[in-house]
Amino acid sequence: MSSNHVLDEYREHVLSVLASGNSVEVDSEGTVLIEVEANAADGLQAALNGDVDVNTVLLYTSFQVTAVTEVLQASVLIQGKCSEVLASAGTLCEIDAGGQTRIFSVGAGRNLTLHNLRLLRGYTSSDGGAVLLGENSLLHAYGCSLQDNVAEGSGGAVYCEKRASLYFSRSEVIRNSAGKSGGGLAGSENATLVVRDHSYVSQNLAGGHGGGIGCYDSSDGGSLAGGGCDVYLLNHSIVSNNTAGNGGGIQTWWGSATSNVGLVWSVSNVRIAGQSSDSNNHARTGHGGGVNVYLGVVEVADHSEVANNSAKACAMSPTSEGPV
Repeated sequence: MSSNHVLDEYREHVLSVLASGNSVEVDSEGTVLIEVEANAADGLQAALNGDVDVNTVLLYTSFQVTAVTEVLQASVLIQGKCSEVLASAGTLCEIDAGGQTRIFSVGAGRNLTLHNLRLLRGYTSSDGGAVLLGENSLLHAYGCSLQDNVAEGSGGAVYCEKRASLYFSRSEVIRNSAGKSGGGLAGSENATLVVRDHSYVSQNLAGGHGGGIGCYDSSDGGSLAGGGCDVYLLNHSIVSNNTAGNGGGIQTWWGSATSNVGLVWSVSNVRIAGQSSDSNNHARTGHGGGVNVYLGVVEVADHSEVANNSAKACAMSPTSEGPV
């Protein structure tokens, strides 16, 4: 898959969501303008419960959640408008789970787009601290921040189940942690994970593999964890200061990695390009402080760099049959 194709697909998706149908507002009083009046968290769930044909939810306030929000609509955009309310450009609406619950669970085959939101302190005893993507589902995040989320399983911030896809643009994934794999982002088999356009994956921690981004099976994984995933790090994006047992930055498993930045531990088709950077990552107990690929291929190109990474074994390590 070319980087141009990935970008075109992203733009087409966002335009289709913005062009389709109704708009629902959740204002500072917690009123959803589909005649649902409650606190903002309840109003958001009401907007997404599948009973009403809702395509767009506009949030004008930050709020806390104590239960996971189920996304049941076929396709929905949740857009933060807090910068308009506060008259402060760049202000993100915050959804804070307070370490009590996962924030979003996206149903199989559903599409969720997030814009100008900060997802904070999500927690799960399984996979996906902030967001869990069901099979064949899709997440687009633009201008978002996912911070301080925790998964005892894989995917501290986001976990992709089979054939799910995520696209991050001008977004950051920082200070998230996973007990197994994917301190930041994680994916299962045939998932697609795209981090592009000045996005950052930084300061994430995985007890197993892939501190920043990693693909592994459901029993392990890193920032991006999944078995046989496609991972793209494109367009001035950065993976830095992440830590894991193996694959401090990116880990891939059972596939190939094409990358213009580095830090890959076993993924299918990893591409890092467009002056991206993979640096200052650390593998505490094994291989691949920068890049570690098992049975895969790594490509580093387009003036990207892999620098200042460290590991107990090799900082950049193709394992077994994995060529670089």
